[in-house]
Amino acid sequence: MSRLNPVLDRLLRPFTFHQPTWRMCVFGGMLLGMGLAAGLAMAVGLSPWVAGGAALAGVLACGLIGLGKAVLTGVENYTFYHYQAGVLGVTAVLLALTHQPMLAYLDLIAVALAAALACGRLGCQAGGCCHGRPHRWGVCYEERPYRALGFTPHLLGVRLFPVQLVESIWLGLIVVSGSWLILTGQAAGSALAWYVVGYGGGRFCLEFWRGDGERPYLGPLSTAQWTCLIWLGAVALAEMVGVLPFTGWHLLLIGGCAAWTAVQFRPGPRARRAFRAPGHVAEIAQALAAAAASHISIRQTTLGYRFSAEVVGNAALYTLSHESGDMSRETAVQLADLIVQLRHPGHQAQLLPGQGNIFHVLIPTVARQPSPENLLMV
Repeated sequence: MSRLNPVLDRLLRPFTFHQPTWRMCVFGGMLLGMGLAAGLAMAVGLSPWVAGGAALAGVLACGLIGLGKAVLTGVENYTFYHYQAGVLGVTAVLLALTHQPMLAYLDLIAVALAAALACGRLGCQAGGCCHGRPHRWGVCYEERPYRALGFTPHLLGVRLFPVQLVESIWLGLIVVSGSWLILTGQAAGSALAWYVVGYGGGRFCLEFWRGDGERPYLGPLSTAQWTCLIWLGAVALAEMVGVLPFTGWHLLLIGGCAAWTAVQFRPGPRARRAFRAPGHVAEIAQALAAAAASHISIRQTTLGYRFSAEVVGNAALYTLSHESGDMSRETAVQLADLIVQLRHPGHQAQLLPGQGNIFHVLIPTVARQPSPENLLMV
């Protein structure tokens, strides 16, 4: 998989035609969505003017939502689920007032939303927002030009899971399958339900790979994941009462997300999620940098993980422990892998057990060709 890294890196282009790439992708996605809604409407005998007008009303709603949030909070903030609610709400009201078949046109708007967001996520990938967590393969945002753009400092030069690209691909599949539902004459509302369930379930899972530390969390889940659950629950209720066409496997997917949420509240999984959370990764990065700068000084994170660092010949030696005196080998392996990704990309590490659940990580720092797989040798 690491052979894809150079290919993925070539997708990083913060500016296109002297404009921010994310902005180009957002506006391009809007145009694509409106065109797709009008084209599908013509294909199934609906009015392309109504479909295009509804899509345009959704775009204007997005603009008003963005402006309102900027005025109220003083910060430009983009949360897709806010825009999704605005688009579907405004178009539903518009269709009701004009006495149009609501579910048939909302199917078109749902597919248009998916297409617009698929393009938008490509802009996120190029611009560096909504990025993933440290991983052995993915994209690497370099010091120049991304520091000047406000990219997370401790993740500059660190390879990150390409969560934006994965989400874009998933949305592309939703666009194709949703269009198929419309073109094959499935019951009105089928594409809408599939979009909400498909995107909600996919987003719920992909949130575990998101690495931007500013994301708010409630318990073990991000607020975006809680929002996914609310949308999934609304679709489940709508299908059970007959507002949307009933699809059994939708309920299975929704039930799977709900069950996974319940598991996350158990002490073991919750602790593992907290250990990998973006905020704690930032603490680890700061602790490693401080330990390396102060020569063997022990640094500790809020979760109790302790780090010290020293130079031994042509190698860096890190010592790992926990304030409770209890650290498993599995946790030490994950920490060692994270140290490699954060501090020594392209190198290999050797994990050495010490006394009393203390582990040492030895990483040669002499110049060498990066390992093909960047594997941790334990």
